[in-house]
Amino acid sequence: MRLISTFIFFFLVFTIRMKVKLFYTLSISLIFLFGCSVTKKVGGPDLGNIALKIHAESSDLTKKQLKTWAHADLQQDSIPGISLAKAYAYLKGRENTSVIVAIMDSGLDIEHEDLRPVLWTNKEEIADGKDNDNNGFVDDIHGWNFLGDTYNENLEMTRIVRNYQEEFANKTVADIAPDRMEDFKLYEKLAKEVASNYNENLEMIRMFRNYQEEFDYKTVADIAPDRMEDFKLYEKLAKEVASKLSGSRHYFNVGFNAREGQPDPYQYNEKVYGDNKVEKTVWAEAHASHVGGIVAAVRGNGKGIDGIADNVQLMPLRVVPKGDEYDKDVALGIRYAVDNGAKIINASFGKEYSPNKEWVYEAIKYAAE
Repeated sequence: MRLISTFIFFFLVFTIRMKVKLFYTLSISLIFLFGCSVTKKVGGPDLGNIALKIHAESSDLTKKQLKTWAHADLQQDSIPGISLAKAYAYLKGRENTSVIVAIMDSGLDIEHEDLRPVLWTNKEEIADGKDNDNNGFVDDIHGWNFLGDTYNENLEMTRIVRNYQEEFANKTVADIAPDRMEDFKLYEKLAKEVASNYNENLEMIRMFRNYQEEFDYKTVADIAPDRMEDFKLYEKLAKEVASKLSGSRHYFNVGFNAREGQPDPYQYNEKVYGDNKVEKTVWAEAHASHVGGIVAAVRGNGKGIDGIADNVQLMPLRVVPKGDEYDKDVALGIRYAVDNGAKIINASFGKEYSPNKEWVYEAIKYAAE
């Protein structure tokens, strides 16, 4: 007998006046489905004890259902989706107002056939090298790129270590003034963690390279029994080596500073920087396109998925690199979105340390006003 856990979440976003209000997440239910057959009969939530057949395996779904399962209705389709068709039926005939949704994320694929038609355009701006709408951002036709030319980045813990190195390196507790003790202890903790991760990544890369000549392009059938254990280790390392390379070169490398020579991301005085290149810079920079597609991919065109909303404009704001975002970029991204008409901001990211979180909090308050 198998146990399947299904979480159904509805994400409701409330807006007030011309500013953005915070996201409100309502967890509707947690359903445990028990059974041994391909489909399961269960009592549905708040459906008057109506027995439902729930698809237990993704292989039960048709090709179309696999693309639209998240929009399905539990009672009607036996698929635990968000009941989107019912929502559209409920709203039919009501006034429909276009809404600007800021996708504050990585670069967006603005040429994608499902995203281009729903891309926000700043009607007050002309691509002529001037700030036509006087908002401080030159040629911001579709949004703004706060990252500039950067993509690979440190984790925040690495940047904290680098920023404190000059003050705290080779110091002991006895050398530190009381008002600097908290930061010194954070530096000590993170310096050890960053160094440990950096060295671990280098060691895994070294091990992978040592095995590469012997095991590359081999299968289990090619390996002698006495080499099988090392071969399986090599296979494991091969799956992880790309992230470990990023870890050693960027995430945990104190000597790597992607913003060197650019406006200081830890000073809040300079607030216009970057450029208008909101599109993705490399193939792997795909998260914003993923999110944007869920929100607003053109509906009913028979291509890919259908987005949830049918009358929105996507405003791309590039603030998320391959690494940790800067609090300054996030705060200014929120303010840009609000000042340029966004009613909803999608911010699908997070990090462990946030040294300038007050800038983000103030921007959120500004959005809620």
